[in-house]
Amino acid sequence: FAVAETSRAAQAATKQASGSGHGGGGIRPSDIECGVSCVRLPGTGAGEALELLVVLDPLSKEAQRFTPVLMALQQALGLTIVLHLNPSLKLSDFPLESFYRYVVNLEPKYDEAGALLSE
Repeated sequence: FAVAETSRAAQAATKQASGSGHGGGGIRPSDIECGVSCVRLPGTGAGEALELLVVLDPLSKEAQRFTPVLMALQQALGLTIVLHLNPSLKLSDFPLESFYRYVVNLEPKYDEAGALLSE
C-alpha cells in the first residue's frame, strides 16, 4: 500500500533520517513519535520484540482491507503494531462509499470425524 501524502511529522522524520547518516533511506519506528494520530498495539510472547510500523489513511479502501490483516498478524505472531493514521487533508466528497469486512481464521477447524472443515 502506498502513502499518497505524508504528514508533517513523517516528512520531518524522513528529512532528519536522510541527514543523520544512519544509512538507508527508510524510516525507523523510533524516527516518528507516537502522538495523537497514533495507536500502539502491544505485542505478546516472543513476537513482542518485533515491531511493525504502519501508516494508513483511515478513510481509504486500502485501510479497510488492510486492518483485518494487521489484526490477524498481531494475533498470530504476537508482534507490536504501531499504527499512524495519516488522513488526506484535501477531501472533495465523502471518501467511504462501501464497507468491507474480512473474516480470517488463524486455526484450522475440524468436524467430529477429524476432517478439515472448509469455510
